[in-house]
Amino acid sequence: MTKKELFPPKPVNSNNQAIVDMIEIFAQINPAIPYGHRGYRNDAEVLIKTVGVEKALEAARVAVKIQGAQFAPQISTPTALRHKFGDLMSYYKRTVMGRTVEI
Repeated sequence: MTKKELFPPKPVNSNNQAIVDMIEIFAQINPAIPYGHRGYRNDAEVLIKTVGVEKALEAARVAVKIQGAQFAPQISTPTALRHKFGDLMSYYKRTVMGRTVEI
């Protein structure tokens, strides 16, 4: 028996693929990011379950795009995105969309 027969690959569901996609997005600015880091994967999964796949991946793309801009939140990992998601949305609304939000 071969190793593949003893341990068949696990099926990839959409959440696992979305987690890998998010880590690949952050690999553009952080090439040393480990794909197997349990904390990054857990934080990406929590964010995807909370806001949905499309919004989580778009938030990661925006975080990478605004990296280094003045007053932009510094987000280079899924953990930072999870903790600074509100800051990112606020920055996006103020600068990219050009809207001001009244409190």
